[in-house]
Amino acid sequence: GEVRTNSLAAGQAAWYRLAATNGQTVRIRLDAVNDSSANELYVRFGQMPSRNQFDAAAQEPFVAGPELVLPITQTGTYYLMVYAAGAATAFSLQADLLPFGVTAVTPNQVGNRGEVTLRITGALFTTNTVFQLVSPAGAALSAVTTRVLDSASAVATFNFAGALVGSWTLRAWLPGEPPVASELTNAILVQPGIGPRVEVVFDGDLAVRPNRIATFRLLYANTGDADTPAPLLLAWSGAGRPVGLSSSDLRTNALHLLGLSDAWPFTTLVPGTLHGLMLHVQTAGGGSRVDMRARAVLADDPMVITEEEWLDIEAAVRPGSLSEAQWTVFWANLRPRIGSTWGDYVQFLNRLAADLNARGIIERDVRAMLAAIYTEDPNYRAACTLAGQAFDTNGAPRVNLELAVYRLSNGRHVLGGMATTDEHGRFTIRFLPPGEYELAVMEGGFDQDRDGLVDAAPPRVTVPREADVTNLVLYVVAPEPFTAPPLSDDSPVLTLDSTGTPHLLWCHGGFVWHAWFDGTNWVEARAVSEAPGNSLALAAAPNLLDGTDAGLIAVWEQGAANDSEIFYAVARRRVSGGWQWSRPVRLTTDAIRDAAPAVGVNGLGQALVVWLKRNAAIQDDTDLYFALINVASGTLEWTGSAAQMARAADGTIHFGYIKTWGPYHKFGMRFELGVDIGIDGSVSGCSAAVSGNAKATMNIVLPYFRSFDFEGSGAISANWEAHKRRCEWQFKGAQLDAAVQGAFNWKDGLATCLNGLGPAGVAAAKGIHLAIDVLHRWTPLRVDQGVQVTLGLEMADLRWTRVPPFPGWVGPDYIGSMDLIVGLGPYAKLTEEQVSDVELAVSGAIRGRVGILPSFTAKELFGNIQLAARIRSFSFNRNWNITLAGGEGEMASAADGELPGGLVMTYDPAAALGTNNVYGTNALRADVASDIYRDSPAILLRHDDGRLAAVWSREEDPTGTNDCLLYVAEFDGSTWTAPAAIPGSGGLHSALGAVVDGSDHRLVVWAQADASSLGPTTTFEQLQAVRDSADLFWTVYADGAWSAPARLTTTAGPDADVAL
Repeated sequence: GEVRTNSLAAGQAAWYRLAATNGQTVRIRLDAVNDSSANELYVRFGQMPSRNQFDAAAQEPFVAGPELVLPITQTGTYYLMVYAAGAATAFSLQADLLPFGVTAVTPNQVGNRGEVTLRITGALFTTNTVFQLVSPAGAALSAVTTRVLDSASAVATFNFAGALVGSWTLRAWLPGEPPVASELTNAILVQPGIGPRVEVVFDGDLAVRPNRIATFRLLYANTGDADTPAPLLLAWSGAGRPVGLSSSDLRTNALHLLGLSDAWPFTTLVPGTLHGLMLHVQTAGGGSRVDMRARAVLADDPMVITEEEWLDIEAAVRPGSLSEAQWTVFWANLRPRIGSTWGDYVQFLNRLAADLNARGIIERDVRAMLAAIYTEDPNYRAACTLAGQAFDTNGAPRVNLELAVYRLSNGRHVLGGMATTDEHGRFTIRFLPPGEYELAVMEGGFDQDRDGLVDAAPPRVTVPREADVTNLVLYVVAPEPFTAPPLSDDSPVLTLDSTGTPHLLWCHGGFVWHAWFDGTNWVEARAVSEAPGNSLALAAAPNLLDGTDAGLIAVWEQGAANDSEIFYAVARRRVSGGWQWSRPVRLTTDAIRDAAPAVGVNGLGQALVVWLKRNAAIQDDTDLYFALINVASGTLEWTGSAAQMARAADGTIHFGYIKTWGPYHKFGMRFELGVDIGIDGSVSGCSAAVSGNAKATMNIVLPYFRSFDFEGSGAISANWEAHKRRCEWQFKGAQLDAAVQGAFNWKDGLATCLNGLGPAGVAAAKGIHLAIDVLHRWTPLRVDQGVQVTLGLEMADLRWTRVPPFPGWVGPDYIGSMDLIVGLGPYAKLTEEQVSDVELAVSGAIRGRVGILPSFTAKELFGNIQLAARIRSFSFNRNWNITLAGGEGEMASAADGELPGGLVMTYDPAAALGTNNVYGTNALRADVASDIYRDSPAILLRHDDGRLAAVWSREEDPTGTNDCLLYVAEFDGSTWTAPAAIPGSGGLHSALGAVVDGSDHRLVVWAQADASSLGPTTTFEQLQAVRDSADLFWTVYADGAWSAPARLTTTAGPDADVAL
């Protein structure tokens, strides 16, 4: 922090010393008065430095004011030399302790095709420093591996596969209290990637003297935008001249050199780095050419090494220090474990280099590498073998079972090898480097404890360096057969068209279906909706279409909670007979629950739809809203219309491929996943590149239900290069990133789904079932229950690098992630809400994540379920938590052992009050902004002259003594009359029916009980007795007045479910 001043003549030096503590980062800055001077800084610990002996230096030429950032690795005295390499100058010198932070990163431009290793400089880095990158969208990307080299520099590898293009921020922090953080904005520019590219060139004289030792520099660089393992560099003289790394060791065989990096990580070539090796060649006389040649072989090269090439390799890499006998034994042990392709050979050399580096040996010449490892371990094994036998749970061999092993590497799965079992269930997988592996089967699952159930996690095995793994025993269960039972039918609605033909609308397996009666049979049964629906309504009119033609209109509710919307579809008569339906049209689009629609057609052929709106996320009342639809047939999309197919242009490369995974069973559902790939590309010179869209697919099958298909999109690319020596195309690799998102309503699936979530789910299912039974006993209204399911399939950084033609084999050999994310939103609600003082709500949110590749493994599960029921001023509540305990796949509950009968009844009149919220200008009541009481769904009545009217039940002030009342309003073609109460209709309502009779009179029938005795001291039994006392009442509107309500009959027990 203190400034020192001095002056130096040209060629003169001055020395200083400073005391520093291990872990500090010191910045030394020189400020020269003479800008034309050139100055250098040299530092050495414990001793005086010189221009030849130093630990660190800032010695760039022609720099007047050098700066040196010095990581302090030892506590003590450091000596600094300032040297004036140019003109004389006066200067000032200052040393500062730098605070924690990041100052620079290289490379600063990368591609999104794979991993990239970044060199990060800054201050006060420790082994606890955490590095992250933040995308332009704010998403954090953690480092795959991190190594802090000293307090001022670190190396971190990030997986940029599929990363968002744009400028990224580098973030570093030290955990602690409080944590220390630093950010470097716009640190990295991510661009569309091309992957790694290794180029090899020679640097030397174009003309050399004959009969001499000439020197050339072999330069190699990664000019791509992603990391690559150190390549094999083959260098030779095309004229057959001897070549070597030293003038005393020249040979005519091609040199096998491993292109290590000059800095850690030594076995990784980082984009933008340039490296070089000095080569020597014996020139010939008489003007002969030297003809120096070189090429790079990458670790993903799939070309099989021929027997002739193996002989060339052996001749090139055999150390001269080994005798014939020594080499024969050593090579016989080594070669069979290297692999069969050039890529396998390069990967072996990288592992060998890492092993030697761990022993403090760094060699690039493969011949010297083999000599060094022989000295260290004459029995060195290049790879190991994994062998065993697979059985079913009964002990019978599993025949033709496809197995794979994936090596666990920095949180990723890298394919180690594959095998298919023989007639005895035996398998052998070769060429496995030492490490931990996870096994996978292509169908079924592992059952190592033989309990008949698929294990929560696949088996893992450690492959040691010193021995093969043999006699591994696996137990594998076959895929669980799945047969969907017959679909259920419910919720029928009938109407007559203008010709007297009956039409039926109902729910078949949760979907809305239609059929009509031809006088003998119900015919043309078919689906109308494209997703599950409920609360159906159906109307017919001779002038529905375009105001002139006969038609049907079906209306229904689709979705759950605030995601529910109103849909409708229209049918028209075919010329050939029967009915043709339009595709569904979405009537509402908002984040408010739209429910319980009714539909009628007025004299002009306009369809009037009335439904309830309510914010399901808050304590809100239900209000009636409406829409008037003029059905224009030309604007509808009719089912059965012809579709056109696009064709690829001539002259392009095109191929398709479909791969499926599964079926898997989880959360009470059956999953089958896959990719459908279509790629177009072209040939350019000696390379072929294709890219295109990958359509990811997801098929879901539910018990008692139909199946769902979801599609997503992604990007895929693949590359081939011409192998010039063999005159054939060589596959260079491919990468896939894709995602699928979808949602559906699993109608009636609540119990099935919850029972698949372990003890807590079973407890919740029982508790909800009890509440539904109680409500059925109190008021026999139908309850619609199910699960709103959202699904996401993430495929990130799936890579193919193997020999078989892409992608026609079992799967990718490098798996970033392939996860299925499931969101479950359980719900239950009353579907026939003709009464307004009864409520049932099941809500909650459950999230699960399941790994698909390499094995189907539960990764996370958490959430909760809430139940809330209400009868007038009495509330019932319960809560269950869902967790995945211990990461071992066992489901656990935060409330294990609790019984579902713990529902608590409370007297809470305020729970029945709503809000003054207004959700549009189309409310039925003009005073909706002041209305906080609940309305029931409406019944629409059509008079002979085409007039429409609505009848509904409205809950009056629950905090007072008023009961529910029946209301009527008329529609004049654009607005509604003020609602009028039906005199004498007060009471506790539990059903409602209405119709216009043959005399054009309105007839209303409803179930009613006396609620005057209910209050804060009411018991459960008393509340039940009041509900059970309901009887049917009726009234007729004639001559401008309603008749006095009359009891239809007196019966023991409740009366409900009125149909007229």
